[in-house]
Amino acid sequence: MKAILAIAILPLLFANYITIVSPVEQIVQDNSTIFLGNAAPGESIYIEAYSKTIFNNTVYDIGWSQMKAIALPEGWESTPTKLYENPIMKLQIKIPTNAKLGMNALKIFAYNAYNKQNITFFAFVNVTNDIFDARVQNYSSSGVMQPLQYSIEIRNKGISDDPFVINCSLPIGCSSIPVVVLHNTTRKVTYELILPDAKKYNFNISISLLYNPKLIKNFGVVGDVKQEIKYDFIATSQGALISPIVEAPIYNLLALIFKIFKI
Repeated sequence: MKAILAIAILPLLFANYITIVSPVEQIVQDNSTIFLGNAAPGESIYIEAYSKTIFNNTVYDIGWSQMKAIALPEGWESTPTKLYENPIMKLQIKIPTNAKLGMNALKIFAYNAYNKQNITFFAFVNVTNDIFDARVQNYSSSGVMQPLQYSIEIRNKGISDDPFVINCSLPIGCSSIPVVVLHNTTRKVTYELILPDAKKYNFNISISLLYNPKLIKNFGVVGDVKQEIKYDFIATSQGALISPIVEAPIYNLLALIFKIFKI
C-alpha cells in the first residue's frame, strides 16, 4: 500500500509548479502567469517562493534550488535568489525611475539541481504613479521650543516595501524622516518639529518615495506656536528642575490640569 501511495505522490513531487507566497499567494505551474500587483517607478519588489515542494500540507525535501529572472523590460534589474535558499527564496526586482507605465512582463525561471527539473512562468507588474494615499492632520499648537505634532496616515497601495519620506517646507525645524509602510497596508505615524518663535506658521508637510522623490504629495498645515503659561508648565514638567522634590509635584499637577481641561 505504501509503495502504491509513493508512486501516486511521486509525479506531484516532481511536477512543474512553484508556490509563490509574496507579494501574492498562488501556486504557479510551468508556462503559466501570475499578476503580482502595482509598483511605482524606482521601487524594488521581491518575489518570494517556497524552496521546498509542498503537497497536502506536507513539506518534502525535493524542491527548487534557485529562482531568477531571465527576461526583463528594458532598464529593469534583478538579483537572483541565493543558491539553495531555504525555506523562502527571495528574488529581487528593481524597477527604473523611467520605467514604462502600465503592465510589464517578467520571465521567471526556477530549477532543481537534484532532479534537473525546471519551471518558467511569467509575472506581470502594473507600473503606476498612483501608489499611495495619505492623510495629514492640518493643525497643531504648542509652546515656543516645544514640539508640534502632526498625525499622518499612509496607505501603501503597491507591492514594494521601500520606505516613504516625510518632510516639511520650512527653512528651520524640519527633518527628513523615513517611514516603512509594508506593501498593501496602512500605517499611522506622528511627525514632530520644534519652532523658535511664537506665531502661526503656514507650511507644507510632504510625503514622497525614498527612491523616487518626484512621486510626492504635499499637504498644507498650520503650526500655531504660542507664548502661554500653560505650555511653560507642560515644558517644565518634562524638563530638569532646580529643586525637583518641591517643584516637580506642583508643575506636574498644573500641566495635568491644563491637559485635562484643555485650558
